[in-house]
Amino acid sequence: PHWDTDSPVAVTWELALERADAHRPEGVARPLMGLIALLDSAATPEQVAVSRPIRTYLGRRTFPARTLTRHEVRLALASLERLNLVTRDTPLVIVAHLLTQRATLEHTRTRPTREAVRAIADGLVDVWPDTARDSALGRRLRSNTAVLRERTTGRVRVWSWLWEEGIHPVLFRAGSGLDTSRQVE
Repeated sequence: PHWDTDSPVAVTWELALERADAHRPEGVARPLMGLIALLDSAATPEQVAVSRPIRTYLGRRTFPARTLTRHEVRLALASLERLNLVTRDTPLVIVAHLLTQRATLEHTRTRPTREAVRAIADGLVDVWPDTARDSALGRRLRSNTAVLRERTTGRVRVWSWLWEEGIHPVLFRAGSGLDTSRQVE
């Protein structure tokens, strides 16, 4: 969408997100959509969205700032789903249309930030099981890590933010997961 014009896509996206953000807990749906847009459009595990790092990140956007509960994040997910910004392919997998993700990544109010990228990476690590050989969850986490590495915002590759302050542990987890599932090539 062209954000400086009132294109149908831009107006529809903005209205839907504004409405979702007005539901309880207020002010959480928009930043949550910003996080979902950073991940795999077809297979974001709900466990990542309700992980402690994500709840803490989202809670900093509420007034007063606090750590959200899993239930509150699920309510925000339900608001996004009700307004067709995301769907749930299965009960524990979040799906977002590529156009919705692109709109979210390009809009100034939901564009990726270092803090958001680090929160997502921390959320992925938080739910990554120690023995994720070739399980469905392990594959989804590796896929989401790969998508996160490839995202860009403007001229900045999100990947570079995962190398600040040393290599982020999610990169090690993804690499060892590929090794364990014999996909190193």
